[in-house]
Amino acid sequence: MEVGKVYVIHNDWIQDPETGNMPYKIGITKSTIENRFYGLGLKMPGEFVCDFAYEFGETYAKVEKTLHNMLNQLNVNGEWFNVNEEALEGIRNICELAGGKLITDKVEIEIENETCSRNNDFEKIINKWNERSTLKAVGNSVQNRKIFIPGVNKTVRYIFGIKDKKNIFVALNCRSKEYTNFSNFFSSYNGKNINGKIFIYPELTPKERRNGFQGKIWTIIPLTDIDTAIETMDNLINETKEKIIKECNEK
Repeated sequence: MEVGKVYVIHNDWIQDPETGNMPYKIGITKSTIENRFYGLGLKMPGEFVCDFAYEFGETYAKVEKTLHNMLNQLNVNGEWFNVNEEALEGIRNICELAGGKLITDKVEIEIENETCSRNNDFEKIINKWNERSTLKAVGNSVQNRKIFIPGVNKTVRYIFGIKDKKNIFVALNCRSKEYTNFSNFFSSYNGKNINGKIFIYPELTPKERRNGFQGKIWTIIPLTDIDTAIETMDNLINETKEKIIKECNEK
C-alpha cells in the first residue's frame, strides 16, 4: 500500500511581505520529511522546522487537498498559508479524524540521527571559537551552544550552532519576560551588517512565544566558512555586550 506524509513546517526566514507574518507550509511527501527539508533548504537560508506530521495510506493527497481548500482564504503563495495557532489545531484535528498517524517524534529522531555525523566538525568549530573568545560556550549539545553574558541573567545569551545541513548560525536571544525593552533592542538590529553578515529579527514562533522568548537576532553562515562564523560571533559580542547590560539594568 502506498504511504505518504502530510506535514506542516515553517522557516523563520520566510515572511509574508504584505503582513510581515510568518506563514506555514502544508505539504505532502512520500520520502522522509528531512530529505524534503534538505531539498527546500538548498533554495533558501534558514532551517525548516516540522511543527507536526502525520502518516497516511493512499489518502494522504486527498487530506492535503482538503486542508488547502479549507484554508484557501489564508493562502499566501502555493502551499504557504497565514495560519494562527487555532488554525494549526484545526489541521491537527482533521488529520486525526482522517486516520493519520502522528509521526512528529519520529521525524525529529530522523533529523537528529542525520545531524549526528556533523557533531565532530561542529565541536572543532566551537573549540576554535572558544580559543578566540573571553566567553565560554556551554551546553550539553554540540549542535547548539549557548554563550552566557557575564553580569546578565542567563536567559539572555548568544547562540552558536548548526542550523541545517549546510549552514551554521550566530545568534542572540532573550527568553525572559522580565526584560521588556528587548523587543525594541532586537528590532534595531534588523538588517544590521556585522562582519559583512546581515542579521535579521524574525517573528517569534508560537512555541517560542509560549516559552517566554522576547526576541532573537541571527545570521546564517555556510558551514564551510568557519573563520567567518567565529569572527562574526566575536564581532556580535563586541557590538552588543554593553548595550545588553544597559538594557537589563533599565528593566
